[in-house]
Amino acid sequence: MGLVFVGGIHGAGKTTLCEELAPLIQARHVTASELIAGECQRMVPVGKEVADVQTNQDALLRAIELLRGKTPRLLLDGHFCVLGESRSPSPIAVAVFRQIDPQALLVLAAGLRTVALRLRLRDGNDYSLDELSALQEAELCHARCVSSALGVPLEVLEGREPVTCALRFLSSVCVGGRSS
Repeated sequence: MGLVFVGGIHGAGKTTLCEELAPLIQARHVTASELIAGECQRMVPVGKEVADVQTNQDALLRAIELLRGKTPRLLLDGHFCVLGESRSPSPIAVAVFRQIDPQALLVLAAGLRTVALRLRLRDGNDYSLDELSALQEAELCHARCVSSALGVPLEVLEGREPVTCALRFLSSVCVGGRSS
């Protein structure tokens, strides 16, 4: 199967989605932030702003390369855009996604009030709905850009049944389930 990249803004529910989806498609779920932290041997910061995007992406690519030899199926939970130091959306370079070499792309869109509440409760971070809206729009836009540039299928997951929708999509692109 290779690698399926699951994007979405912080608090959208990517990790929950991946934890439910991974056993159904017989994949190992990993988060980009954990891989970056492990590769850089540092703790994942509580704040969501990223000071050095390129260094983080280089670390992520090294960690993925190490995993590819050990795990035939990866479900990578990450972002198409991150918050830069100025708290504005910063797209991850298409070249990074080219090196990640995903077979399929998923992006999870979530209600912004729900996201704001999750971030406040989980991390103690307060983001305005305008900030979250700009980030989610940038995430969705860049996901489409990456999909187009790489020629990789993309599914935007919105609504109540993201696992079911993801399974249907992955099956349609010959990625998911026991048949691949």
